[in-house]
Amino acid sequence: MVWVRNIFGFVLIGMAVYFLEPLFPSKQLYFYTLAVLSLAAGIYLGWLDKNKGSKSFNLTKYIIGLVFILLAVFIVLPAESESTENISWQPYSPEELQRAREMEKPVIIDFYADWCIPCKEMDIITFSDEQVITQAKNFVTIKADLTHYESEQTNSLREKYKIKGVPTIVFLTADGVELNNIRLVEFEEADQFLQRMRTALNGRNLDEKR
Repeated sequence: MVWVRNIFGFVLIGMAVYFLEPLFPSKQLYFYTLAVLSLAAGIYLGWLDKNKGSKSFNLTKYIIGLVFILLAVFIVLPAESESTENISWQPYSPEELQRAREMEKPVIIDFYADWCIPCKEMDIITFSDEQVITQAKNFVTIKADLTHYESEQTNSLREKYKIKGVPTIVFLTADGVELNNIRLVEFEEADQFLQRMRTALNGRNLDEKR
Protein backbone atom coordinates (compact mmCIF):
# COMPACT_ATOMS: atom_id res chain seq x y z
CA MET A 1 0.00 0.00 0.00
CA VAL A 2 2.91 2.36 0.67
CA TRP A 3 4.23 1.65 -2.82
CA VAL A 4 0.79 2.29 -4.38
CA ARG A 5 0.62 5.54 -2.43
CA ASN A 6 3.94 6.53 -4.00
CA ILE A 7 2.45 5.96 -7.47
CA PHE A 8 -0.40 8.34 -6.74
CA GLY A 9 2.10 10.83 -5.36
CA PHE A 10 3.87 10.98 -8.73
CA VAL A 11 0.51 11.16 -10.53
CA LEU A 12 -0.50 14.16 -8.41
CA ILE A 13 2.80 15.92 -9.20
CA GLY A 14 2.15 15.25 -12.88
CA MET A 15 -1.32 16.77 -12.60
CA ALA A 16 0.20 19.86 -10.97
CA VAL A 17 2.59 20.24 -13.92
CA TYR A 18 -0.34 19.76 -16.33
CA PHE A 19 -2.33 22.62 -14.79
CA LEU A 20 0.76 24.86 -14.77
CA GLU A 21 1.34 24.27 -18.49
CA PRO A 22 0.21 27.79 -19.58
CA LEU A 23 2.98 29.26 -17.43
CA PHE A 24 5.78 27.41 -19.21
CA PRO A 25 7.76 29.61 -21.62
CA SER A 26 7.63 26.92 -24.33
CA LYS A 27 5.79 23.72 -25.14
CA GLN A 28 9.10 21.85 -25.35
CA LEU A 29 10.00 22.70 -21.74
CA TYR A 30 6.55 21.57 -20.60
CA PHE A 31 6.89 18.17 -22.30
CA TYR A 32 10.48 17.71 -21.12
CA THR A 33 9.40 18.44 -17.53
CA LEU A 34 6.70 15.77 -17.74
CA ALA A 35 9.17 13.35 -19.32
CA VAL A 36 11.76 13.87 -16.56
CA LEU A 37 9.06 13.39 -13.94
CA SER A 38 7.86 10.18 -15.59
CA LEU A 39 11.43 8.89 -15.90
CA ALA A 40 12.13 9.65 -12.23
CA ALA A 41 8.90 7.91 -11.25
CA GLY A 42 9.83 4.83 -13.26
CA ILE A 43 13.31 4.51 -11.77
CA TYR A 44 12.11 5.13 -8.23
CA LEU A 45 9.04 2.89 -8.33
CA GLY A 46 10.77 0.08 -10.17
CA TRP A 47 14.20 -0.04 -8.55
CA LEU A 48 14.89 2.51 -5.80
CA ASP A 49 11.75 1.96 -3.73
CA LYS A 50 12.68 -0.14 -0.66
CA ASN A 51 9.31 -1.84 -0.23
CA LYS A 52 9.69 -5.60 -0.63
CA GLY A 53 7.16 -8.37 -1.02
CA SER A 54 6.47 -11.56 -2.93
CA LYS A 55 8.05 -12.35 -6.29
CA SER A 56 4.87 -11.24 -8.05
CA PHE A 57 4.98 -7.89 -6.21
CA ASN A 58 8.62 -7.34 -7.14
CA LEU A 59 7.83 -8.23 -10.77
CA THR A 60 4.92 -5.76 -10.73
CA LYS A 61 7.28 -3.05 -9.48
CA TYR A 62 9.65 -3.64 -12.39
CA ILE A 63 6.80 -3.65 -14.93
CA ILE A 64 5.27 -0.41 -13.60
CA GLY A 65 8.73 1.15 -13.55
CA LEU A 66 9.22 0.24 -17.21
CA VAL A 67 5.78 1.61 -18.07
CA PHE A 68 6.68 4.99 -16.60
CA ILE A 69 10.02 4.99 -18.44
CA LEU A 70 8.30 4.19 -21.75
CA LEU A 71 5.76 6.90 -21.01
CA ALA A 72 8.64 9.37 -20.66
CA VAL A 73 9.79 8.43 -24.18
CA PHE A 74 6.31 8.97 -25.65
CA ILE A 75 5.97 12.30 -23.85
CA VAL A 76 9.18 13.57 -25.44
CA LEU A 77 7.89 12.86 -28.97
CA PRO A 78 5.41 15.81 -29.06
CA ALA A 79 8.20 18.07 -27.82
CA GLU A 80 10.40 16.99 -30.70
CA SER A 81 7.54 17.51 -33.16
CA GLU A 82 7.34 21.17 -32.11
CA SER A 83 10.09 21.91 -34.61
CA THR A 84 8.01 20.56 -37.53
CA GLU A 85 6.48 22.82 -40.14
CA ASN A 86 3.63 25.09 -39.15
CA ILE A 87 1.59 27.89 -40.67
CA SER A 88 3.70 30.98 -41.40
CA TRP A 89 1.99 33.48 -39.08
CA GLN A 90 2.69 37.22 -39.04
CA PRO A 91 2.08 39.48 -36.02
CA TYR A 92 -1.09 41.56 -36.27
CA SER A 93 -0.64 45.02 -37.77
CA PRO A 94 -2.59 47.35 -40.07
CA GLU A 95 0.26 46.95 -42.56
CA GLU A 96 -0.40 43.21 -42.83
CA LEU A 97 -4.08 43.85 -43.53
CA GLN A 98 -3.13 46.39 -46.19
CA ARG A 99 -0.71 43.90 -47.72
CA ALA A 100 -3.57 41.37 -47.97
CA ARG A 101 -5.71 43.91 -49.84
CA GLU A 102 -2.89 44.70 -52.23
CA MET A 103 -2.31 40.99 -52.86
CA GLU A 104 -6.07 40.41 -53.12
CA LYS A 105 -5.81 37.50 -50.69
CA PRO A 106 -8.25 36.55 -47.90
CA VAL A 107 -7.09 36.78 -44.31
CA ILE A 108 -7.08 34.52 -41.26
CA ILE A 109 -6.59 36.27 -37.91
CA ASP A 110 -5.90 34.01 -34.93
CA PHE A 111 -6.66 35.83 -31.66
CA TYR A 112 -4.78 33.93 -28.96
CA ALA A 113 -3.19 34.24 -25.51
CA ASP A 114 -0.19 32.51 -23.99
CA TRP A 115 -2.34 31.25 -21.09
CA CYS A 116 -5.00 29.80 -23.41
CA ILE A 117 -4.80 25.98 -23.53
CA PRO A 118 -7.18 25.52 -26.54
CA CYS A 119 -5.02 28.05 -28.41
CA LYS A 120 -1.98 25.87 -27.85
CA GLU A 121 -3.95 22.80 -28.96
CA MET A 122 -4.83 24.59 -32.20
CA ASP A 123 -1.12 25.32 -32.78
CA ILE A 124 0.04 21.77 -32.05
CA ILE A 125 -2.79 19.72 -33.56
CA THR A 126 -4.66 21.78 -36.16
CA PHE A 127 -2.18 24.33 -37.50
CA SER A 128 0.54 21.68 -37.90
CA ASP A 129 -1.62 19.52 -40.20
CA GLU A 130 -0.07 19.27 -43.67
CA GLN A 131 -3.30 20.01 -45.53
CA VAL A 132 -4.05 23.01 -43.31
CA ILE A 133 -0.52 24.35 -43.87
CA THR A 134 -0.89 23.95 -47.64
CA GLN A 135 -4.31 25.62 -47.71
CA ALA A 136 -3.06 28.46 -45.49
CA LYS A 137 -0.71 29.57 -48.27
CA ASN A 138 -3.78 30.94 -50.04
CA PHE A 139 -4.32 33.37 -47.14
CA VAL A 140 -2.46 36.10 -45.35
CA THR A 141 -2.19 34.49 -41.90
CA ILE A 142 -2.00 36.79 -38.86
CA LYS A 143 -1.75 36.18 -35.13
CA ALA A 144 -3.11 38.76 -32.69
CA ASP A 145 -1.67 38.40 -29.18
CA LEU A 146 -4.28 39.02 -26.46
CA THR A 147 -2.17 37.68 -23.60
CA HIS A 148 -2.41 40.98 -21.71
CA TYR A 149 -6.17 40.85 -21.89
CA GLU A 150 -6.95 44.20 -20.27
CA SER A 151 -4.24 46.31 -21.88
CA GLU A 152 -5.21 49.33 -23.98
CA GLN A 153 -4.00 47.76 -27.22
CA THR A 154 -5.78 44.48 -26.51
CA ASN A 155 -9.01 46.23 -25.59
CA SER A 156 -8.86 48.13 -28.85
CA LEU A 157 -8.55 44.91 -30.85
CA ARG A 158 -11.25 43.19 -28.84
CA GLU A 159 -13.64 46.06 -29.44
CA LYS A 160 -12.83 46.34 -33.14
CA TYR A 161 -13.38 42.64 -33.85
CA LYS A 162 -15.95 41.99 -31.05
CA ILE A 163 -13.73 39.37 -29.38
CA LYS A 164 -15.35 37.79 -26.32
CA GLY A 165 -12.65 35.23 -25.53
CA VAL A 166 -9.79 33.17 -26.91
CA PRO A 167 -9.25 31.34 -29.10
CA THR A 168 -11.15 33.33 -31.71
CA ILE A 169 -10.30 32.89 -35.38
CA VAL A 170 -11.64 35.44 -37.83
CA PHE A 171 -11.81 35.05 -41.62
CA LEU A 172 -11.75 38.15 -43.83
CA THR A 173 -12.31 38.47 -47.54
CA ALA A 174 -9.64 40.08 -49.71
CA ASP A 175 -11.35 43.47 -49.27
CA GLY A 176 -11.41 43.17 -45.47
CA VAL A 177 -15.03 42.07 -44.88
CA GLU A 178 -15.48 39.41 -42.19
CA LEU A 179 -17.13 36.11 -43.03
CA ASN A 180 -19.17 36.21 -39.85
CA ASN A 181 -20.77 32.78 -39.95
CA ILE A 182 -17.49 30.88 -40.07
CA ARG A 183 -15.87 32.65 -37.13
CA LEU A 184 -14.33 30.02 -34.82
CA VAL A 185 -14.39 30.44 -31.01
CA GLU A 186 -13.08 27.10 -29.76
CA PHE A 187 -10.66 24.29 -30.55
CA GLU A 188 -11.36 22.48 -33.81
CA GLU A 189 -9.78 19.48 -35.51
CA ALA A 190 -7.94 19.91 -38.80
CA ASP A 191 -10.62 18.34 -41.04
CA GLN A 192 -13.31 20.72 -39.81
CA PHE A 193 -10.98 23.71 -39.98
CA LEU A 194 -10.17 22.85 -43.59
CA GLN A 195 -13.86 23.18 -44.43
CA ARG A 196 -13.88 26.69 -42.97
CA MET A 197 -10.82 27.60 -45.01
CA ARG A 198 -12.43 26.35 -48.23
CA THR A 199 -15.58 28.30 -47.47
CA ALA A 200 -13.50 31.43 -46.86
CA LEU A 201 -11.68 30.98 -50.17
CA ASN A 202 -15.05 30.86 -51.93
CA GLY A 203 -16.05 34.09 -50.21
CA ARG A 204 -19.31 32.54 -49.00
CA ASN A 205 -21.22 32.34 -45.74
CA LEU A 206 -21.37 36.09 -45.11
CA ASP A 207 -23.77 37.48 -42.57
CA GLU A 208 -27.00 38.40 -44.35
CA LYS A 209 -26.81 42.02 -43.19
CA ARG A 210 -23.52 42.35 -44.98
